[in-house]
Amino acid sequence: MCACKCISWVSAGVTYIDVQITQMELGALVQKVALDFGSGRSAYDVIYADPFQIVAPYRQGLADLNQFNGDKSLPRVPKGIGDFIPTQLAAAGYFENRKTLYTLSYDCPTMIWIYRKDLFEKHHDKMKNDLGFDPTPSDKLTWEQYYQIAGWFNGNAKEVKYGTGHQAKHYDSLQCDFSNVLMACGGEYFKDGETVGLLGSSNPGPCTLDQKPAIEAAQPIGIERYAEHGHREYHENCLGQGPYRSAA
Repeated sequence: MCACKCISWVSAGVTYIDVQITQMELGALVQKVALDFGSGRSAYDVIYADPFQIVAPYRQGLADLNQFNGDKSLPRVPKGIGDFIPTQLAAAGYFENRKTLYTLSYDCPTMIWIYRKDLFEKHHDKMKNDLGFDPTPSDKLTWEQYYQIAGWFNGNAKEVKYGTGHQAKHYDSLQCDFSNVLMACGGEYFKDGETVGLLGSSNPGPCTLDQKPAIEAAQPIGIERYAEHGHREYHENCLGQGPYRSAA
C-alpha cells in the first residue's frame, strides 16, 4: 500500500511535479491517514484508499474526483469512468450512493486459481479414483470439491507441504476466502447484501452470519484448521508450497 506527497513548481513557464511515494503495510497506512485527517494538515495528496478501513470512516476528508474529471482544464481519466468494471468501481469508489466518487480502482480484485499443472497431471488418475470425480481444475468444480482436492494433496502428495494456500499476508485474507464461499452458498453479511456489500451503509442492520447459508459456508473452509496453527490467515511463507492457491 502506498501514500504519495506531490510537490509542484514552475520554472521557465513549465510546471514540474515531484511525486514522493511511501510504501507501507495497510495497518500502518490506516494509522497515518487517521493522524493526517485528524490533524487537518494533509501530509499526503494521494493515498491507497481501502474501501473498508479508509473510505468508509474517512470519506469526508476525501475529494470528489468528479470535480477533477469534469474540469476541462485538467486531463481526464483515460477512456472515461465507464471503462472501469462497474462492480469494482462501485465497491471501491463510492459509499452509500453514486453521487460522490472518492476513489478509482487501481487493481482488479478478481479471484484467480493458480495451480501446479504437473502435479495434477501426475496424480490425476489416483485422485479421480479416490475422490470419485475429475479433479482437473475448472469452473465446474464446487467449493466442497476444492476442499476435498486440497485434503487429498495434504495426505498423499510428498512434493508439496500444503494442499492449498492463499496469496495474502495477515489482515483480511481469511475473510476474502470465506466471502467467496459465503456468496457461493447464497449467504451474505447483511440483508440486502447486493446494495450494502457494494456501496456500503452507515446503518447496515443486524449481521446475518448466524443464518443457515453462512453456517454451511463456514464448514468446508476449515476455520478450525486455521486456528490450530495459531493464526487466522495464511502467511505468505506458504506460497509456492502447495499445488494451487487462490489470489484475491
